[in-house]
Amino acid sequence: MADKSIFNIKKLSLPISSDLRASAAIVPLMEKHFGNKKVRILEIGVFKAGLTKVFAESSLNIEAYDGVDPYLGSKDDPYTGLYWGNALEAESVYKKAKEYYDNQGFSLHRMTSSEYFDNFFGKMEYDIIYVDGDHSFEYALYDFEEFVHMLTEGGVFLIDNYASAGTPGVTKAVNEFIHSYRDVIENIGYYLNEFQNPGKYVPVSQTTVYLTVNKNLLESQKPISSKRYYLSSFLRELAVNQGIRRLAIFGAGRHTEWLARLRTSSVRPDIVAVLDDNPDETKMFFGKKPMKADLFNPSDADAILLSTDVNHTVFRERCIRLYGDALPLLSLYNDFPLPQKKPKHRPVEYSGEKNISPVLPSLTDSCAERIIWAGFYNRSSDKNKFMESVIVHSDSSHYLLLNLALNSPDIDLPNAFVFNAPETVTKCTERSSTVDLPENRNIRYTLETYAVHLKYTLEENHDISYEQALSAVGQMFSYTLNMLESYKPDIAVIWNEFHPLFKVVKLACDFTGTKTVYMEFGCLPGTFQFDIQGQMGESWVALNTEAFNSLHVDEADCIKAVKAVECIKNTEMNRAKQPKKGRLDRMLEGIDQKIVFVAGHNDYSSGIFPYDIAASTFHSPFYRSSAHLFEDMAQRAELNGWFMVFKPHPYAKSHLPESLRTEHYIIVDDVNVEECIDIADVTLTVLSQMSYMALTRGKPVVMTGYNQLRDKGCCYEAFRAEDIDSVINSALIYGFTDLMKENWIKHAARLLKYCLYSDNEALYALPSEIFAKRIQALARHKMTDIEIIKQEI
Repeated sequence: MADKSIFNIKKLSLPISSDLRASAAIVPLMEKHFGNKKVRILEIGVFKAGLTKVFAESSLNIEAYDGVDPYLGSKDDPYTGLYWGNALEAESVYKKAKEYYDNQGFSLHRMTSSEYFDNFFGKMEYDIIYVDGDHSFEYALYDFEEFVHMLTEGGVFLIDNYASAGTPGVTKAVNEFIHSYRDVIENIGYYLNEFQNPGKYVPVSQTTVYLTVNKNLLESQKPISSKRYYLSSFLRELAVNQGIRRLAIFGAGRHTEWLARLRTSSVRPDIVAVLDDNPDETKMFFGKKPMKADLFNPSDADAILLSTDVNHTVFRERCIRLYGDALPLLSLYNDFPLPQKKPKHRPVEYSGEKNISPVLPSLTDSCAERIIWAGFYNRSSDKNKFMESVIVHSDSSHYLLLNLALNSPDIDLPNAFVFNAPETVTKCTERSSTVDLPENRNIRYTLETYAVHLKYTLEENHDISYEQALSAVGQMFSYTLNMLESYKPDIAVIWNEFHPLFKVVKLACDFTGTKTVYMEFGCLPGTFQFDIQGQMGESWVALNTEAFNSLHVDEADCIKAVKAVECIKNTEMNRAKQPKKGRLDRMLEGIDQKIVFVAGHNDYSSGIFPYDIAASTFHSPFYRSSAHLFEDMAQRAELNGWFMVFKPHPYAKSHLPESLRTEHYIIVDDVNVEECIDIADVTLTVLSQMSYMALTRGKPVVMTGYNQLRDKGCCYEAFRAEDIDSVINSALIYGFTDLMKENWIKHAARLLKYCLYSDNEALYALPSEIFAKRIQALARHKMTDIEIIKQEI
């Protein structure tokens, strides 16, 4: 019986020693855990077999021991210069380790971890798997995601070098692995050991993480999802089942460099050529120099692989122009198991060209705070009026308004200056210019990702190329960076966290160390709000229900909330002007089923794109897009006998079927949303603020994703796909219950008293004067959302 007392999630430390590292000191715990049970051990990263010797000399009943290490010693080996100087020295280390393995009856496999996994997955399982291979984030995560599937039931997975100053990639990979696999991890612990290297005076620490998983859940919920394994499987499928023996790669950029790093030598098909319109002949891919695409003879290959994760359409169209239909064009990402990672913002060294330098006004020392306000400032909008009122109430501060709208706002205030973003940004669908992106790979990759996001955002209504989008984000980054460095603001107020251009502004703020706060339309129509943490599902209100619900409201506050809700309902207050009612009523004549109104969302400005771990954690646990929502709900409507009224967001109408109506659903566009809510028996949405509009109209709401209503007791919640049908049926049976109504009024009262701002007295929200004072306070001090809410003004 395995001893699980070792999984105590607390520090287990030994006295400082010169020869016993955490990875070796973990062996006694394995002895305690397995007792006399026969064990099979796999060690990834053997080096001189030091740990192997500790395991061999322990009391563990070892049935089999496999070690894996490539012992390369080549110039591109990350351990050349660290563990050995060249291939000959690596060979010498390998021979000594091999001799020890042979003497013990163990097996040492001279190959990379990916090659070993490709050859032995499904054939071997281990009771102990110890991972100490490549320490880079990407490859460490691949090892974790793959080899955990070779663990036996009750086996222990060991990961070395966590929280070590020299291996930050491992720490990051462990954190992401544990987060992604948290539902299948049963036990977890760590061992912290201080040790002293020979000749060194100051001891260092090293941590080994160990865990077990539920094998049944692992196999049912977490299929192997590493990109490395997916690539190997993809190529093997081509060679074995599709008969493709010769493969040409189209694209000779960083994606192809990534492919070359991941592809194992044992995997076919053969790469016969790497093609590019502008090949860099100083580079080598798969042992070949890239060649000009128009010189390639398509008879030399069986297929072409489009080597891109973002430009599929561009690459495909180019290949068709060059080669017609002579060869099949393949994409890696049709069935890719993982979404692209969302780059994290972090301060990094900027070394690119500064293309644009805005001419800033001269300031005097009388300006107490310098505030940048970045947004779309269209003329005569409610947002502009509120913003002007805020500026008037903070006359000691200086505001610089960074405008991304096509029109310049009519703002004439002594303490505010408007700067319009370059036309290469605001009119990027009409023109583009070359821009020198920063040389730093992190910033460059992030900007390229934002360019893809911008292209998807705008192509709903415009023709825009990736090159135009990349030019726009590059220009925006340079312009914002120069503005921040010249103006040196105390804080930046950013309108809409999720729009790609404002992500660029945030990236520049992070680089310069500028504090930021997000501003958006309020949850309730006619209001505004700001949040330090983020918006919607990432907001303080969404993520801190207990603290939010502890904010005091009394009977008088609730009476004000009732009046505000009645005002919004009776005046049909809405962010956008609505068509006249009556059209939908005529469309639905003769419908006798229960009606479910499904409100779509804007994929590209709501945190769902790209759909990654952050998107599923904070916004939509399973719906990847508005189109995915429609497809799933159309099937559910047919199976359950409902009739679905689906209204797409104005900026997310593509990817819907040509058939706008069937016997189970109708897709509507130019109709009044209040009419949709009133006619339907229940309103369902992933995260749209249409949920708040439905509540103001006294209708039951089903949430399948997260916004500020999360866990507030106002709605029905279906955060697992398997719960949706039963939750909708409950909403249809019980409706908007008395308890929900009570919770809803208290929720609205708290929002209006503490979080929402409006100068419309009928809404009983906080006035713009309070907004101004709070932004000033944030500019002067580092404060949290709850501190800014509770401060005395």
